[in-house]
Amino acid sequence: MNVPLILPRAVAPAPVESCGNCRFAHVDQTKDRVCRKLPPQVSILLVPQRVAVAHPTSIGVSPQPFATFPPVNPEMWCGAWEGR
Repeated sequence: MNVPLILPRAVAPAPVESCGNCRFAHVDQTKDRVCRKLPPQVSILLVPQRVAVAHPTSIGVSPQPFATFPPVNPEMWCGAWEGR
């Protein structure tokens, strides 16, 4: 009796509707994949700064806006997928 040997795939293929083939996924300069479906997410970072008003060695903080697009993996799925 000859029974065919079926081996599992080492890596499953990405789903049809995934970030790997979405028109909104973009690979940036650092080779990271980001989603550009919506505007970037803005965070406020408190950056240390020297304050010369009270004392020359005083350190204060200054709010600085920081905007990034959300990182994604090719296998991810969000529901806003559109083909390329």
